[in-house]
Amino acid sequence: MAAAGRHRARVSLAAALSAVALLAAACGSASPAQEEAQTKAEQWFHNFHEGERQGVDNLYSFYDPDVRLDHRGRGYAEISGRTAALDYLRADWEGFRRIREPRAPVYLSAEGVVDHVRFEESGLSVDAAFVDSMTPLGIGSETYTRSEASWRRFQPEDRRWDQLHQRLMAYVAAWSSGTPAAVSALYAPTSTVEDSLLGLTIAGDEAVRAAAAGPVAQGGLRTARLEAIPDLGGPALFGAGPNDGLDTSPLDTAVLLFTVDEGGGCPGQMAAVLRLDPQGLITAEQRYHRVDALRRCAAEGALPAGWWEAIAVPPAVTVAHTGTMTAAGREVEVYNGTAGLEGLAGWAFGRFEEASLGVPAVDRVTFMTAADLCEGIRGLAGGGRVTLCYGADQVCLGEGCRQWRPYAKATALHEWAHQWIADHVDAATQRRFVEQAGLKTWDSLDSAWGDRGVEWAAEIMAWGLMDEAYDINQDLGLPPCAERAALFRTLTGGVEPLSAQCPSA
Repeated sequence: MAAAGRHRARVSLAAALSAVALLAAACGSASPAQEEAQTKAEQWFHNFHEGERQGVDNLYSFYDPDVRLDHRGRGYAEISGRTAALDYLRADWEGFRRIREPRAPVYLSAEGVVDHVRFEESGLSVDAAFVDSMTPLGIGSETYTRSEASWRRFQPEDRRWDQLHQRLMAYVAAWSSGTPAAVSALYAPTSTVEDSLLGLTIAGDEAVRAAAAGPVAQGGLRTARLEAIPDLGGPALFGAGPNDGLDTSPLDTAVLLFTVDEGGGCPGQMAAVLRLDPQGLITAEQRYHRVDALRRCAAEGALPAGWWEAIAVPPAVTVAHTGTMTAAGREVEVYNGTAGLEGLAGWAFGRFEEASLGVPAVDRVTFMTAADLCEGIRGLAGGGRVTLCYGADQVCLGEGCRQWRPYAKATALHEWAHQWIADHVDAATQRRFVEQAGLKTWDSLDSAWGDRGVEWAAEIMAWGLMDEAYDINQDLGLPPCAERAALFRTLTGGVEPLSAQCPSA
């Protein structure tokens, strides 16, 4: 996020230089305020990567609710919204154990980040650069770019990188030499180059041409040297664009990592994100500075404001794998569990077994007390995963946690029931249940939670499988015992509730 009042220079490069002298020609020491600001930016991404290692559910607090993912390099259309983004990450990333391991400190602009990572895919290493815009609520947009070496390794027949490679090598050669004509030839007439940490915006190819021979503070990149990706990763060139295996459209986004030394090793490592037109001309360019180089080279007190000042750092890990339990013949992964909470999960499986209903297809159980994921609700279920929004200290009764509060048991049964219903209740049964309960819909999101048949069904299942009196959720109304039992039989094909005991009036 850009700081309020940050100076922007347009065309007048001399004004930019006089207004913002951020990067010293020789290295300077960072003030405590600078260290704190940068440490927060680094800590945010450290916690992001640590959270991902423990599972995608940890990433809820790291994404803006309106996040947009551009992962076209993986063959996907744009993904909009945090819910859809996390669903995709669970399926395509966590589902295949693609864990992003940082390869370098993050590169910063006032509004965003370039994050160079490596992950494993099909037994091969992939280097990628994620270009993230940042908001006070987390990642607002994310573009996936893949390194040239990784792209050619997976798609050797794709010739689009031939053109892009030439363009990017020409970029490094032109800027490093400071030759105005060579630099100008890379850009569209209405292009822009922005370095928000310098408060610098250069508009138009003529302004770009004028910047070519100047120092970094005026937009120049003389002495720029392309970085190499460690461990035979090839040149630090990354690209993205349409990639469905058939598209031959040119790649339209590129990232370069390079070093510029104007004396004393400064300004140091930088990144450029380029947006390209179909002819390969640059239409927009954003520049980033690697965080360790910023701290090393910024003059005393000169580090500008950035997105890190307005953002909160979520906890590093909220979901940790604590074991695997066997319940009713199923292997179930448990996260944030204790022996007592695993006992509660086993009890819920057992109630379905005792009623001869078959085992719900639950493969993973997570116990969460963090409000950021559960947001005031008691549980979530879907795709074989159940999240129960409580911990042992909230629900255990007695020494050893061998008994649990009624609401905890009912919540577990309700979420287990959702998984059971998905596999056992067909469309015809859904229609009979909705009509019998006097409802209008089975699961339409246009209806309130308490008016959906699927929620009534899960709660009726929980009531019928409880081992003690239980008052069903107030938001669903209070049908009499006989009606509850009839609804239970409709769902289960005639099976009687294990307990038809209702609370006393």
